[in-house]
Amino acid sequence: MHTPPPGVRRRSARAAISGAAGACLSLLAALPAAGQTVPTATQADPARPRIGLVLGGGGARGAAHIGVLEVLERLRVPVDCVAGTSMGALVAGAWAAGLGPAEMRRELARADWNDMFQDNPGYADLNYRNKQLSRRFLPGSETGIKGLETVSPPGMVSGQKIKLFFNHLVQSDTGERELQNLPLPVSMIAADIGTGERVVLRDGSVTQAMRASMSVPGLMAPLDYRGRKLVDGGLVDNLPVAEVRERCRADVVIAVDVGSKPLEPGRIGGLLSIAEQAIALLTEQNVKASLAMLRPQDVYVQPDLGSITSSDFARHADAAGRGREAAEALAPRLQTLALDEAGYARWRKSVAVGERAAPTVDEVQIAGLDRVDPAVVQRYVTLGAGDPLDTSILNRDLLRVYGDGWYESVDYTLLDQRGRKVLRLLPVEKSWGPDYVRLGVQLESNLSQGSTFELRGAYQKTWLNPLGGELLATASLGSTTGLGVELHQPLDAAQRYFVAGKAAYWRERKDYFYLDQRIAEYRRASTGGELSAGLNFSLLGQARLG
Repeated sequence: MHTPPPGVRRRSARAAISGAAGACLSLLAALPAAGQTVPTATQADPARPRIGLVLGGGGARGAAHIGVLEVLERLRVPVDCVAGTSMGALVAGAWAAGLGPAEMRRELARADWNDMFQDNPGYADLNYRNKQLSRRFLPGSETGIKGLETVSPPGMVSGQKIKLFFNHLVQSDTGERELQNLPLPVSMIAADIGTGERVVLRDGSVTQAMRASMSVPGLMAPLDYRGRKLVDGGLVDNLPVAEVRERCRADVVIAVDVGSKPLEPGRIGGLLSIAEQAIALLTEQNVKASLAMLRPQDVYVQPDLGSITSSDFARHADAAGRGREAAEALAPRLQTLALDEAGYARWRKSVAVGERAAPTVDEVQIAGLDRVDPAVVQRYVTLGAGDPLDTSILNRDLLRVYGDGWYESVDYTLLDQRGRKVLRLLPVEKSWGPDYVRLGVQLESNLSQGSTFELRGAYQKTWLNPLGGELLATASLGSTTGLGVELHQPLDAAQRYFVAGKAAYWRERKDYFYLDQRIAEYRRASTGGELSAGLNFSLLGQARLG
């Protein structure tokens, strides 16, 4: 009989598992009393130990979980429940929803991670008015105005493209995936940023739970879900060992730790590094508590991820490879948990998620709007009744809707209502709107003849009336100094026709050159106004008469 080394050593790629005798004793101790039901749908063979898989948080380092899953699959190790935090929640949810490790590698390779963390669509997919605003004011400078108070956006990133990516991973286009309906019990850990409570998500939308568990405070906006504001679960339970003990009464826990160590004191200086260190210290403390729960028969996997940081999503293949190496090093111990081919086939069948074809849409609904007219959303939606649901088209359309600038997020769900497939679009209007302050800056230099600068500010009031009237008051200071006011008033619900007016006063410095030499400098004061009517040509541009 193989006798592994006793105990679990922290911060090591090794894990310990007792012998078969120890596992049997643990199994007997954990058997339920008469009349009790173990809450797992996958316990096909009562003679084997129940196995709980724990996938910890670590941002991009969490791609190592994929390599661990590959080894479990090769060795035929079954799992009775899985709990994940942050990136671990993403991998756990995708895996339980039917995405195998090989498919996960392909999807991560296809993803444009630089673009993923930029919510807005490409410039070509912005409407013409927003293109003008983006040229004048800095992206991300928007601050809401509520009465006499300013309200900042809740995060640098709203998570628009990230959420659509989650939808793609779990095939939400074939119907909403619900945690409670997955054959393999899955738990995802989040934190209530208002109370500091640990929140365990065992039911509800898989993609919403993923989004909540991955919401790093300050970087990604918290998710308003079931009356709570949820953020990254790593703050309270980055390695949720206790959850699998409770969820499926796991006799053996396989815990995969991909967390980052706290920074060395010499590397802490700026605001971002201080915030990163604060999160790392909180995570470190709760991981220590989780590791203390591990028993001799449990398996602790800690891949050597070296210089891969939590933001190195481009190195996902490297991280997955290192996860596989760490699990392969523990193969002799994991092998003691393996099933024969027939037993593993039965387990795979018990946790399999049925294939679902992309449906034909019977109806498109737009829900949840307060200020915005549904026709404004509908103008971008090209899918209609009788069309097959194509997520590449749907995602493009939803990003165009988001690009109007009035929403925190724009999502969708597919409902089955008495046999009819209803595509429900879910735009969420900005909680810090509808009035905003915007900032801009312009710098010009010819290196030899001097430079110009301009600081810009604007106060924007949107949705002055049901048709979406907007007022923009502007001010500039620098080489050009001035004041202005602009009014834009759509004339129909879809905002195809409009009238616009503006008035401005400005003073500017103008340099005049002859043969590359500045020969004169003028100060010019101007007053101007404009009144026009126009027609929007989708996203392409406008025709104006004024």
